[in-house]
Amino acid sequence: MLKDELPKIVTQTVPGPKAAAVLARRRQAIPDAIGTIYPTVIQRGEGAMFEDVDGNYFLDWVGGVGVLNIGYSQPEVVKAVQDQAGKYFHAMANIVTHEGYVALAEKLNAIAPVKGDKKRSFFINSGAEADENAVKVAKAYTKRPNIIVFSGAFHGRTLMTMAMTAKKAYARGMGPFPDGVYRAEFPYLYRKPAGMSDDEALEFYLNSLKEVFMYASPAEYVAAIVVEPLQGEGGFIP
Repeated sequence: MLKDELPKIVTQTVPGPKAAAVLARRRQAIPDAIGTIYPTVIQRGEGAMFEDVDGNYFLDWVGGVGVLNIGYSQPEVVKAVQDQAGKYFHAMANIVTHEGYVALAEKLNAIAPVKGDKKRSFFINSGAEADENAVKVAKAYTKRPNIIVFSGAFHGRTLMTMAMTAKKAYARGMGPFPDGVYRAEFPYLYRKPAGMSDDEALEFYLNSLKEVFMYASPAEYVAAIVVEPLQGEGGFIP
């Protein structure tokens, strides 16, 4: 089975001839801005392995940028998709209710590490949309205009989330951006200021947050603090 294979290259070059032809078509049909990291054209995948159209085997270290954590072609998921395909596709939840949406929300509400007994959820397409909507919910609920984010943060490439994202290479030439976004230092003990103990560094980072309230936005104007439990773009920092 493909999932049990090791990486193997059977073509003289990568991409091979079939993949190169598809990639040439891609360059004509799809904007360059979408980008692609690897010169491969997938034909099938199992587990962490995929085979390209030329018969090369690759170990996929990317996993859909971290979202394909069960691997390719997981039989239980394949079966669920096949079953659903025979019933209906794309019944929008704001038009007609489908029980699977409700059941998934109930499951998420039961395990989400959020304070309080009453929880409700809705589902969207991407992390950027999640952050955009989280900010809107926080502002609507608190009636406050500002949010705080952190150094090293990546929150997306929509207009609001480009303002929230620390790395401005993603936002070059895209402004002006929404205001009311203020930034504190993310606690990074491995690269803490020289000579500081861990306890001293934690106090330093906490003071960085307090200084946002002092110099940028008083606390009573802050709707939310948006923090990644594990930064990715910032350096895989817990």
